[in-house]
Amino acid sequence: MFPGRYIQGPDALRHLGKEVKRFGKQGFIIADPFVNDELLPGYLPEIKKEAGIATESLKGECSDKEIQRLMKLVQDNKSDVVIGFGGGKTIDTAKAVAHETKKPMIIIPSIASTDAPCSALSVIYTEGGEVDRYLFLLKNPEVVIVDTQIVANSPTRFLIAGRGDALATWFEAES
Repeated sequence: MFPGRYIQGPDALRHLGKEVKRFGKQGFIIADPFVNDELLPGYLPEIKKEAGIATESLKGECSDKEIQRLMKLVQDNKSDVVIGFGGGKTIDTAKAVAHETKKPMIIIPSIASTDAPCSALSVIYTEGGEVDRYLFLLKNPEVVIVDTQIVANSPTRFLIAGRGDALATWFEAES
């Protein structure tokens, strides 16, 4: 299964405002702390020309407690779409929040070492970081935006891990 739209290239993140606008007026970004502090500030002014955006950093694990906290923020913000921006844990959390609030989801991976962006699955952990369960989602993300400049600038170990993950996924798909 694939996302509804897939946008890839250098500076692809600049399309986020237009993509949010396809679903409404207000987006809610759940981001890795690094993404929220270091990457988003340079893009937000341009994105906000197209749509309203609120941001929140992921705190801890993709756990029921964190999902509930973020669901409340999405609802309080009257968001039309949930956006996950970061690595696998952040993306899985955003997908779970979108699923539980019945909102469309836009996913923006910041590294190449995860296959979370396009899947209809979230891995839910305990507060202590142990796998609790798998949340099977009803649909894949509506939009996946891969800004190749951001992914290329991530630490080399994540690119290498991504190559390994791609090979493992290929064998999983074959079986």
